[in-house]
Amino acid sequence: MNNRLWLGIRGLLPLILFFSCASLKTEKAPKNDFPIIFGNGGGITGKLMEYTLNGNGEIFQKTGLKGQTKKVKTLTPVETAEIFNKFRQISFDKIQFKHPGNLYYFLRSGSGGTFHEVIWGDNKYTCPDAVSEFYMLIIGKLK
Repeated sequence: MNNRLWLGIRGLLPLILFFSCASLKTEKAPKNDFPIIFGNGGGITGKLMEYTLNGNGEIFQKTGLKGQTKKVKTLTPVETAEIFNKFRQISFDKIQFKHPGNLYYFLRSGSGGTFHEVIWGDNKYTCPDAVSEFYMLIIGKLK
């Protein structure tokens, strides 16, 4: 009798494992098919620091007078997903804010030649918290 019970359990075990694993759902991260462009500029020299984060987590810096780019970092898939998810959460495309100052900061995104941009730096206007917090998140990834 003990032998039959053991055979029954051994026969059911693979089925239990198969169905328990098959019922697990994995969520795909949203496709990151648009770049996030960010940086700062202005001041006495008018120097521009511009970075582009693509959907693969690669960050490029625009350099030189001709706008050459060089890769400065690659984020992990987790970091990349965190940034793009946060970017969607703040509804960036709905934020209307263009108040550059002598020193200014910017976020830009879009595709197909259509870009939305938020610029801030003028002390007379307070940048939306969601924008400045997102900027600090993404600029912090450069370190």
